[in-house]
Amino acid sequence: MTELFHLHRHDKNQSGQFTAGTKFQTFEGLNRFWQVFATQSNYIVFDDNIKRWPVEYSRTSASSKQIHPIGLEYLANSLKEAGMFLRELIFEEVRKERFPDKPSRRSCIWLMEEQSVSFWRHFLDDRTSAYDLIKVKCDGKIHKGNQSFLDNEIVSFNEFAGSAEHYWKGDLTEGTMNNEMLFFGEIEVLEVKRSF
Repeated sequence: MTELFHLHRHDKNQSGQFTAGTKFQTFEGLNRFWQVFATQSNYIVFDDNIKRWPVEYSRTSASSKQIHPIGLEYLANSLKEAGMFLRELIFEEVRKERFPDKPSRRSCIWLMEEQSVSFWRHFLDDRTSAYDLIKVKCDGKIHKGNQSFLDNEIVSFNEFAGSAEHYWKGDLTEGTMNNEMLFFGEIEVLEVKRSF
């Protein structure tokens, strides 16, 4: 059994799962990260209550030579989400083909070693969410990957696949703070530090 840590956004998930002494099995289906991809449609609505999709909004804005600041932010977020979705699909394809013994990013829970806690708290800081620091004991499959291989915009399939190969091999994980641990199995909650 391994002791690790989890940063939990309690404003997004109020389940009693992360209470000291609780034991649970990680996700059988999609984790919360992947549930967003499975259910979220990425459109924008202005005052006229008409849904506008990213490509349509881009073309309309280009032809009128006007773009609303909120619309520009919407397009940037749409591109970011599309890039993340593409990356996750390719990382999962590489995992299934070359590293099937590793836990899937679709059904894992993200954990970290103690020395990585401050990096991840700063990295995830969106200034609107409160996080709890959860100390857990794990029994199951663990993969340590370096987050830097996930830091790409929308790039070619080959670039994503190359990053995935390094990520699943565990490259650049020695002595670095920006590692993430993917875990699938049984978790026991040992301690909860609120509003970390």
